[in-house]
Amino acid sequence: MSTATRPCAGCQAAADNPVSGLSIDGCQECAVRELAASPAYHASVLARRVIPAYRQALERVFGPQWLEGHERVKAHDAAARAARKAAE
Repeated sequence: MSTATRPCAGCQAAADNPVSGLSIDGCQECAVRELAASPAYHASVLARRVIPAYRQALERVFGPQWLEGHERVKAHDAAARAARKAAE
């Protein structure tokens, strides 16, 4: 799990290589990356609304703060898209 002083192995791998895919159970930042790459998130983007499957996934990770979690997922997705575009 990420801490204020040291990232987990998944977060460190993502910092070194944004498409590493390594995710550590229990780390919320890893969960944010997983959600941003999930089919349910992308279906929500296409639908321009939070679909039930994606909301359920958000609630599993963030509980009642699922909407704040959604904002974190969107921010990660935007940053990842910008990084991919810059690498082209």
